[in-house]
Amino acid sequence: MFQLETLQVLDLSWNSFKGTLPSQLGLMSKMTQIGFYQALQGGSIPSELGMMTSMASLWLNENAFTGSIPTELGMLTSLTELILNTNRLTGNVPSELGFLTNLIDLFLYANLLTGHVPSDMGRMTALTTMFLPANLLSGSVPSEIGLMDSLDKLYFNVNSLSGVVPSELAQLSSNLTRLWLHHNSLSGRMPSEICLLTLLESLNLKGNFNLSGQVSTEIGMMTALKWLSLQGNAFASSLPIGLGMLRSLSTLHLGRNNFVGVIPSEVGLLGGLEELDLSNLAQLSGSLPSELALMTSLGYFNLSGSPGLSGTIPKAFCHMHQNASCGYGPGGDTSRFNCYMEFDCSNKLCGCDCVC
Repeated sequence: MFQLETLQVLDLSWNSFKGTLPSQLGLMSKMTQIGFYQALQGGSIPSELGMMTSMASLWLNENAFTGSIPTELGMLTSLTELILNTNRLTGNVPSELGFLTNLIDLFLYANLLTGHVPSDMGRMTALTTMFLPANLLSGSVPSEIGLMDSLDKLYFNVNSLSGVVPSELAQLSSNLTRLWLHHNSLSGRMPSEICLLTLLESLNLKGNFNLSGQVSTEIGMMTALKWLSLQGNAFASSLPIGLGMLRSLSTLHLGRNNFVGVIPSEVGLLGGLEELDLSNLAQLSGSLPSELALMTSLGYFNLSGSPGLSGTIPKAFCHMHQNASCGYGPGGDTSRFNCYMEFDCSNKLCGCDCVC
């Protein structure tokens, strides 16, 4: 095979070859696409692949590869797709990947990668999808990510990243639709500049535990949002009335924070909302706004662990308390699901089968 000097495409995916990826592939200089998806059962990625300078697409995912990502891959400047996810790769993300200025898709998720996210990645201005979840990455989110103005989806979730959410991410406002930073160790305030990401459809900051301070009322500018999860942090402001402007929202998870004050009546304007989690908000108080009854699409409603709330659960919500079928899943999911409602029955908060 290595004598086929003019071969441009080699796809041997979905096989069970024994052995490792041959280093001789580096001799096939005309190659533009390699696909070894679920084809091998271990070994390492040979550094000789860096000699294949015509390469545009490199798919090596789900092969149980070990070892590090070769720095030589930074020489593949024609590369548009680098897919290395779901292996057992270790070591750092090479800063040399920053030379891949034509790269569009970078998939490194579900490995054992450590160290920092290189600031050199800010050079990758053609990148649209940056998928690095489920690794062991540490350090901060580089502010240079804000230079990647073609970025559509940014996934850094389920790592050990620390520091603040950089305000420079607001520079991605022309394209970014998904920002997932959940299950890290980020701290500090949620920068108000994030609200300038008006094309964003999904913002997930869940489970960082130390994000704190105020959620800006300017969040109402993010009118494309369909999914907003801030739960499991230390936000301590009142719930912003700007939430009522997010008319595209299907999921709103705010539980396990330190929010104070009342539930703003404007939340009732979210007629398409399918999930609302206000659980474990010990400092929230006041009566449930009657406008909640306008949320006719709701299939998940959780107020448990929020003892300061009072009032009556809307009668229109009572079918959720009976675990009845709610039809199709949240956010356009085509699978059937059961409704769910939980609240702490008391002499202050009652309704449905809970008698005051």
